[in-house]
Amino acid sequence: MKNSKKKKIIKISIIVVLVLLIFAAAFFIMVKYLYGSFSIPSWFRSPHKELREVENYHSNLDFEDIDDSNIPRIDIMMDEDYKLGKKDYTGCYIQISNAEQYNMELTEAQIRIRGNSTSSADKKPYKIKFQDKISVFGGGKEKSWVLLANTTDITGIHNYVSMELYRHLAPEGTFIPMVRFVNLYINGCYQGVYNFCDQVETGKTRVPISGKIKSKPEETDYLVVNDQYASCEGEEGLDWFWLDKSITPIEIKSPDTSDEKYNKEYTEYLKNRLEEIYDVILSKDWEAIQNCVDIDSIINGFLVSIIADNPDIAYKSIYYYLPAGGKLTFGPVWDMDLTYGAGTSSFWVNILGEKSELNAIWRQLMKVPEFREVFTARFKTVYKELESFIVNKIHEAVNIAGKELENEFIIRSSWGRYGSSDYVKAQTYDEAIDYMINWTHERLEYLYSNYVG
Repeated sequence: MKNSKKKKIIKISIIVVLVLLIFAAAFFIMVKYLYGSFSIPSWFRSPHKELREVENYHSNLDFEDIDDSNIPRIDIMMDEDYKLGKKDYTGCYIQISNAEQYNMELTEAQIRIRGNSTSSADKKPYKIKFQDKISVFGGGKEKSWVLLANTTDITGIHNYVSMELYRHLAPEGTFIPMVRFVNLYINGCYQGVYNFCDQVETGKTRVPISGKIKSKPEETDYLVVNDQYASCEGEEGLDWFWLDKSITPIEIKSPDTSDEKYNKEYTEYLKNRLEEIYDVILSKDWEAIQNCVDIDSIINGFLVSIIADNPDIAYKSIYYYLPAGGKLTFGPVWDMDLTYGAGTSSFWVNILGEKSELNAIWRQLMKVPEFREVFTARFKTVYKELESFIVNKIHEAVNIAGKELENEFIIRSSWGRYGSSDYVKAQTYDEAIDYMINWTHERLEYLYSNYVG
């Protein structure tokens, strides 16, 4: 009797295991081969991320600086008891020195903390806004600028190299955010090496579309971004929305959704238009795709993330703009610190094989034979010079700010690292740079075998 009961339990257990394996296999096949071609149920989407609130922040950083530094110095002056947050700006004065013709006398501005995961680090990123539009380091006259801390990048040069790569691949006239190495001081205390950058926004010298709200949604230009954090704030259907076949929400960056002239009709129009473009991509009608998608911009923009193995390629910081009556256009490249071996692969990436496969738009475009042919031809054309170009840019960045970044390296090492084993275990700045160079060689060889054969 006992043996009979035991056999029955074993039999049921085997059946349960087999059923679970079948479901797991079916799930794997669905994700591997069908992701991006079916409507995504809410439970399957990238989970809502909690925004990290930072309020009443007062920096305690006071690193040891370098007396003979050759890179520009930015001083931000505030009240001694200043408090910074992510939502509200704090008044300040900004001065730039050691920058030759780009020196700037004390100028009134405002500052706040920016970012999400990086905003919780000791070394925080900032957004600054001047009272008037001004040119900084020879850039266009604009009010808003960004100071990136590169906390997760132990080399401190990933963003610089990536933007230079984007400049190399993209045609003249493309908006490519400035990346300028600077030493940052707050009330005289050294905060470390930062990248001074353009703010990603519309404008004459930035994303080349109008930021104005026209009388009709179809007459309005739009700037959007894939952002997994979009669903944590703002209103769905106004500030952000889900694309039917994507796992991450789309946030509207322009026009300003808080403007009283803006309403949900504009968001609904934009959502429907992007769905229409996506359906055209799914149709694989090459002529129709070329009529609604700027193919060259998509290829050039995604190439940067693919070469650098950007883990955020489906989740956040992937920008597109859609001019009224125009084509869906990529741009600009942004937020490239977790690249070149930094960052980790998600569960979904391990199934799909490549981080770019998680981006539904790119994934479906690569299933269009003509698009894949154009992409492969483009990659073959630039491949031979890519390694030497990237390595030269790595050395260029080190020549500009290497001693300052090396000075900061030991402190950076204590902040935690995410990436491959060799990236994580680099004990000196030289080792981190050597790793980046070797990683680039191996990555390009892999991509050539993967795409060209």
